[in-house]
Amino acid sequence: MLERIRARLEKAAVKIAAEVGAEIYDLQTHWRNDVLKVIVIADLSHGGINLDQCVYINQHLVQLIEEEGMITSEYTLEVNSPGLDKPLKTEKDFQRVVGRAVHFYLKEKVEKKLEHIGTVEKAEAGQIFIQTKDAEFFIPLELINKAIQEIS
Repeated sequence: MLERIRARLEKAAVKIAAEVGAEIYDLQTHWRNDVLKVIVIADLSHGGINLDQCVYINQHLVQLIEEEGMITSEYTLEVNSPGLDKPLKTEKDFQRVVGRAVHFYLKEKVEKKLEHIGTVEKAEAGQIFIQTKDAEFFIPLELINKAIQEIS
């Protein structure tokens, strides 16, 4: 049943987020003390969602939940941005941070190093293209152990 609720919520959230030019990057549901907790992570395709956009998604999703009776128990709903410290994992995550500096921790050496800090130039076909102070190259997505935006 929880998976069915989650699927309906995700479909609705995707539609509502698109109204403000945003995308849903994650939607989590879990029970906590008989309360269904719903967490929606939304952002713009190139990052930078603002508070008004998160509020819009939240209000319209609550309205839809109530009107359609999607959730019949007590629930909480949070709509958040991914945050600067959220690890980047998918190609979509890297597309969102194009033009920003990222610290890469790798499983295998690329350009003779296991760590790189560089600006993401593009992300496509399983490759993350970066510009470091010394060179421009790509890192295969499957070689990334961890990647986090650099906060300056």
